[in-house]
Amino acid sequence: MDLMPYVDDLRREPSVAADADGDEARARAERPAAQLEPTIRLTLLRALSAEDHRAAARINHRLPSGLTPRAEKAAAPEGLSPSAWVVRAISAAPDPEERAVAPHPGPGTSADRVGRTCARWVG
Repeated sequence: MDLMPYVDDLRREPSVAADADGDEARARAERPAAQLEPTIRLTLLRALSAEDHRAAARINHRLPSGLTPRAEKAAAPEGLSPSAWVVRAISAAPDPEERAVAPHPGPGTSADRVGRTCARWVG
């Protein structure tokens, strides 16, 4: 996103306000505005990023008790929370629409029983 129009507006405002006091006041107002340009741009990017973060979907999911310590252990060396680590792991997973292997058909289908044996017959 091009932030320059917004930065330019913010830089221009102090000089417009100082116009009533003359050229010297306008010059004094323009100096700090030009020096603050990188800070203004960074602040606007942070605000936009925070807004994007709020717009993200929220999903509440409780990990099974056995997975919680594993997520905590994996996240700790990277300085991440378990939630941030899970988000990173999901982001790194292949896109289901781009998978070369067909998805698992699910329980109860013949493909679900491939490779399984029955120890005894219950009748």
